[in-house]
Amino acid sequence: MSIQTTELLYRQPPELDFRAIRERAEQLTGSTVELPESDASQAVIFLHPEHLQEYADNKMAAPQTAILRADKVTDPAKYVDELQQSWLCREANELIAGTNHGLLVSEMLSRTLTPPVRARLFHGVLQAVIEHSDPAAVVCKNSQQIIPPRLYLDGSEVSLIERPSVLNVRFYNVSNSPGTMLMDTRGMQEIGLVDLQCHFRDLDPQQVASKLFSTALYLFKDGNTIEAGDTLEGIEPGTKWTCRYEDSLWAPERPVLDLNPGDPFAAGNRS
Repeated sequence: MSIQTTELLYRQPPELDFRAIRERAEQLTGSTVELPESDASQAVIFLHPEHLQEYADNKMAAPQTAILRADKVTDPAKYVDELQQSWLCREANELIAGTNHGLLVSEMLSRTLTPPVRARLFHGVLQAVIEHSDPAAVVCKNSQQIIPPRLYLDGSEVSLIERPSVLNVRFYNVSNSPGTMLMDTRGMQEIGLVDLQCHFRDLDPQQVASKLFSTALYLFKDGNTIEAGDTLEGIEPGTKWTCRYEDSLWAPERPVLDLNPGDPFAAGNRS
């Protein structure tokens, strides 16, 4: 199952005060964050004990946010997917250039939490780390994009799902079908929701992106409540888009909620 994961890249080794990070994370999450004793040279685990979850054999465990050191010279070839879809940061190549130190922030034991709680705990710790360590770039693995740290921090006042890094709307021209476009979301599956996609032609991609984004906001608030066969208000006046569940048309392979704009705007084969 996919999880929330963000890579922070640095040009100098980051100096980390984990106690200060824990205190700031408590302020941001509004809940207790514990920092067990550990060897901080490789990994640090933050616990969220107010959100105990039941697992196998009736055992309880606290969700965790892990910080792992991942020092290496950055190879842009390994970030091709993120670079292609970083619509909020056209200088993403420059951000990652020359970085050779890294931290990987990842959630653990969080899959049974509700999406809003799951996002709040993860981003509470992530924001605290970014504030205290000043990375050069924020690589959002779950939403497939690279953004500058300032953009991430400036978005702290909006709802979590609207925050840069949490959700990304990707865009692809379908090369074997001129005029056909595909847009989908990344980041929903990683918080326990369904990603969205739309396969279309002759529609404004910005309007389609807005439709996908607004639908994602609805799902974040109300959960996976849209059922196959439900319809949504379309972009063009008086039109309805039909929803259905199917396999994603673009990697990574995953179930998605497809929004079908109907004739004459629908592309691909739908049965």
